[in-house]
Amino acid sequence: MKFIILIGIINFFYNYLGIYYFNKNDYKNSKIYFEKTENSFIKQYNLGCSEFRLNNLELSEKHLKLATKSDDKVLKSYSYYNLGNVYYQKNDYQKAVLSYIEALKINPDFYEARYNLSYVLLKMKKQKEEEKEENKNNFQNSVSNKNNKNKKNQEQKQNSNMQYKNDLNEVEKKLKVEDYNFKKNMIMKEMEKNQNNNTKTRW
Repeated sequence: MKFIILIGIINFFYNYLGIYYFNKNDYKNSKIYFEKTENSFIKQYNLGCSEFRLNNLELSEKHLKLATKSDDKVLKSYSYYNLGNVYYQKNDYQKAVLSYIEALKINPDFYEARYNLSYVLLKMKKQKEEEKEENKNNFQNSVSNKNNKNKKNQEQKQNSNMQYKNDLNEVEKKLKVEDYNFKKNMIMKEMEKNQNNNTKTRW
């Protein structure tokens, strides 16, 4: 009997020190002393809160999930509330909302849970509106870029056609000049031929 009482006193002492250091914002030491207490839902809750303050979100989630299995309504509601805070920090807003709702089911007058639930719902709504606006802007930019690309391609095509016409004109001019020279040479040769014939005839 004395041994059981001694264990109870030691457990109470460790739990007291854990709470003391937690309130002093010394979460490393609070965790150390909470770990020394006997296994219980309260221990899991206290460890979950300490791990949360140490930003060990995965461990905090693990301990608080165990604490939600408690039959103590107060402990259970606070476990869900703090589990919601963990999910919020992990940017898992959907699970945060569900956890706050569970806390409010147990205690409808839980002001902090109601406030956090409203805050997360507003944040989710704002996030959805921002995503919608971003998608709209991306679509408009995509259409604008496509139009600019089409316009650029059209300009390049027009420039290409213009260059082709200029090149064609140059070729035609060159051909005309060459044709003229060819005909001129032919006429000159014909004239020379006639002149030679005339000369022979005279002779």
